[in-house]
Amino acid sequence: GAYPFARNHFLVLEGGYRAFPCARTYVDAQTAIEDSMDGFFGAVAYRYRFSAGRLDGLYLQGGVRHSMFLAERDTVHKGASASGGDLRVGTKGSRIASTRPVFGVGFRFTESLSLELDLAGIQAENALGQSKSGSVIELALGIHL
Repeated sequence: GAYPFARNHFLVLEGGYRAFPCARTYVDAQTAIEDSMDGFFGAVAYRYRFSAGRLDGLYLQGGVRHSMFLAERDTVHKGASASGGDLRVGTKGSRIASTRPVFGVGFRFTESLSLELDLAGIQAENALGQSKSGSVIELALGIHL
């Protein structure tokens, strides 16, 4: 939600669930490693909305995001189970909470449709227990009810 507190100035509150795509690495013809990560987040940000002529609908925002992500690793051995199917061995990291900055630019096309590009910091623990941090670029299509 975006809540105006002055002309062109908004307080933005966001929350949700993120699932990152699975990355698959083949060790050999019979073994693959699949890494994935998902979790919940909440954010608060300041948004400035431009409202002159062709810039109407364009906005910039910045704030902080608190997230809790969990990484999982599955090692898949083809045909190694007793029934002849694939044997999947799973490992999970710990769920780690972190608060990182987030910056974005967006465009509100109508009252119910927007497009946003964000740069956000992220921290998680991989399935081996090592803490990792970095940045992600997010492209979001917003459908507002």
